Amino acid sequence: MSLPPTPCRKRWAKSMSLPPRITSDLFCCWRNTLPPLSELETSLLGARNAVAAFQERWDGKTPYVVATIIRVHGAAAAKPGDKAIITGDGEIIGTIGGGCLRGAVKKAAQHAIESGEPQFIRTMPKERMDEVEEEEGLETFPSSCPSKGEVEVFLEPVKPKPTLVVFGETELAHSLVVFGRALGFRSLHGESGGNSAATENFTLDDLAAGNKPAPDYIVVATQGVKDKAALEAAVKSCCPHVFFVASMKKAAFWKERLVESGISDQDLDRLISPAGLHIGARGPAEIAVSILAQVIQIKNEKKPSDDS
Repeated sequence: MSLPPTPCRKRWAKSMSLPPRITSDLFCCWRNTLPPLSELETSLLGARNAVAAFQERWDGKTPYVVATIIRVHGAAAAKPGDKAIITGDGEIIGTIGGGCLRGAVKKAAQHAIESGEPQFIRTMPKERMDEVEEEEGLETFPSSCPSKGEVEVFLEPVKPKPTLVVFGETELAHSLVVFGRALGFRSLHGESGGNSAATENFTLDDLAAGNKPAPDYIVVATQGVKDKAALEAAVKSCCPHVFFVASMKKAAFWKERLVESGISDQDLDRLISPAGLHIGARGPAEIAVSILAQVIQIKNEKKPSDDS
């Protein structure tokens, strides 16, 4: 089933006699299962629409770069405001000028993806390269384009969403997953058993076997149901930050049990419990906010290399 564009969706729903909630669910399902854009689709959509369509269909896991033409001097195929997506494979989706510019943009885009930092570049005729002074934060590439124009491009990397896996069948666990997605995390629900290799979710077996890349953050919100299994799997995984929802007394108890079961001090150092910042949280929703606030605090901490 193909749904119409957003402005027509209400009229379509009315003509189909579908309740709004069902209509919304159908649209979300339709949107989230869209295949990648083909070259024909990109051409038919037009450059700006192709960029927007790529971003809407993004899986949240693969880094890419948004390149924007900032300034043009002289004759050039590119125009200020033109945008394009450059994927990790070097594919260009959108409009970024002719072949004289594309090579430099691809090279800078790869650097942006690898470093995680924005890049600012310009291209100019190679015979003029000796006439300009180097500017901090601006890399200049020579161009042999017959038009002799100069183009400045800003490239901004879009990083994969950090992965947050929540174990537990509680209201708190549900709140963490929902709020996590709203905050820009790839927020997944952890399951107690089985292998989820073909699905988005994680299981304890996945963590133990390393079937999937370790998540960036794990929250064990089991609250008395299979605490030991979830805790052991989480701290034995390569996840750098494991949060356990518990009181100080319960946290101390389980840390002792984990040591007794052979968990190393190094692995135990990655366990954060009690989880959450002290904001006087009451109820599952507020506790979820306090935990996610701590996750964000850790995510945004400056690394020692950031100041170098």
